[in-house]
Amino acid sequence: YSIHPPKSMVNPLRIAKWRQYGYAIFVWTVNDKKLYDQLRDWGIDGVISDVPERLTGSKPEAASA
Repeated sequence: YSIHPPKSMVNPLRIAKWRQYGYAIFVWTVNDKKLYDQLRDWGIDGVISDVPERLTGSKPEAASA
């Protein structure tokens, strides 16, 4: 199972609590590289972003049909 909180709800204590319940954590909407790096340091599993290339430095691949 996973949880998808907005960035405003995420902090290290909440991450620890969600982990106790076995959740993977995917935060939205993260468009800032500095925030992305901080969240990764805190142990989240991933983010939902409008501009993923800004966070990773590479353009996303197009989905194939």
